[in-house]
Amino acid sequence: CSGRLWLPFSAYSGFPPVLEFFDRSPYELDFEEVGSPTTVIDVDRQYVYEGPDTNSYVLYPNFSGVTLVSYTVAAWVKLDTYSSEICRSDDGVTTFVVRFTSGADELQILHDSVEVATLSGVALSTWTHIAVTYDQSTEVLRIYADGEQEGIALDVPAFASFTGMRAFAMNGRGDDLRVYNRAKSAEFIRTLYNKTNNPLF
Repeated sequence: CSGRLWLPFSAYSGFPPVLEFFDRSPYELDFEEVGSPTTVIDVDRQYVYEGPDTNSYVLYPNFSGVTLVSYTVAAWVKLDTYSSEICRSDDGVTTFVVRFTSGADELQILHDSVEVATLSGVALSTWTHIAVTYDQSTEVLRIYADGEQEGIALDVPAFASFTGMRAFAMNGRGDDLRVYNRAKSAEFIRTLYNKTNNPLF
C-alpha cells in the first residue's frame, strides 16, 4: 500500500465527542501530542484539527523505515495566519517541509533545507485543498490547489531520510492529511479533492 499516513479526524469517542489523532493508514503509527493541539467540530468539515500556534502539533515519531523517495502530501487547510506547517520531518533540521511562510501567502516546499518550489495566493479563513507530488525518477514536483495543478518545478533533487513526522504545526485548522510514498497522478488528486470536498465524506 502506498498510503503511509492518514489523519481523517473522523473517529471520536465520548460525549461531547473527543477526537483522536491516530493514524488510519494500514501502518497505524503511534502519535504524541506536543503543545496544545485540539480537535473541534467545524461547520464546513465536521470534525477537524485546530492548532493554536506552530509550537503545537501531532508527532508521529516512528516514521523510521518509511521511504519517501517519491511522495504525495495532501490536506485541507483553513489558515488563520501564514505561519503554518502542513507537515515536516522531526529531525532538528528542515530535511522535508511543506509549509506556509510567515507573513506571506506562499506555500513553500523544502528538501534538505533548500526551497524547491512555492505557490502563492492561498487565502486566509477559507478551506483549501493543498496537494504536493514529487517523482524522484523524473525529479518533477507539482503543486495543486483545489484539485487543479497550479505549479511545477523541474530538476528537484530528493531529500535525505528522516525518522519522525510532524503534522499540522499551524495557526488554523486542518483536515484529512494524507501522505503517500509515490507521486500520485493529476487525476488522482482531482478525484481526491472531489471526494473529500464534503463534510460528510
